[in-house]
Amino acid sequence: MKHLLLSCETVIPDDYPVYYDYVYIGDMKFIRNDVLMRGTVRDLKRELNLKEIRKCDMFGHGNNARLGDELTKEV
Repeated sequence: MKHLLLSCETVIPDDYPVYYDYVYIGDMKFIRNDVLMRGTVRDLKRELNLKEIRKCDMFGHGNNARLGDELTKEV
């Protein structure tokens, strides 16, 4: 299922800290950080082989959003 990218889901800078078990958007898919207890966006991108990580508003996507679902910028 595809979801529309929300305006609050902005790209996170590489030096920003990431948190274990948090949900992010990685390369336009919902992902959960289950690999790093502590680190930065740069570290998570390297670990998961991602180009871009964004903030994620799972509640804004409603009950039908699932890890691995894709997002789109267009309607």
